Amino acid sequence: MTEQKLQEKYLQLQLLDAQMKNFQQEMTLMEQKKSELLRMSEGLDGLKTLKKGADIRAPMGAGVYVESKLDNVSEILLNVGANVMVRKPINDAIKLVKDQIEQSDALLTNLAINIQALGMQAEKIQDEMQDLIAKQK
Repeated sequence: MTEQKLQEKYLQLQLLDAQMKNFQQEMTLMEQKKSELLRMSEGLDGLKTLKKGADIRAPMGAGVYVESKLDNVSEILLNVGANVMVRKPINDAIKLVKDQIEQSDALLTNLAINIQALGMQAEKIQDEMQDLIAKQK
């Protein structure tokens, strides 16, 4: 009977470990997204200081840039999905990005709390397993 309980506890421990790893992966992805949002926020703030006709280097991706001149410094184009772009005032875009950063922070906090709770459950199960092993002797 004790052997079966040990196996059950071990399975519970493995499930908790898998959940913790999933949450940790989600945290890593969310931290990357937040980092991108912070860079975007800085870029939008910098864009507000430029004047029409200013020379800029626009990123094309993978470290490739194109030199260009700014034609419109009061609005940006925002991809809303399915390759559909809408014009947004730059201040609205900045607010949107800051809201997304706040949401990212809230999610990161929630993930950290969940990971901590799972860790405490795992410790409790390990203690129970040690008790069961001690009773077998």
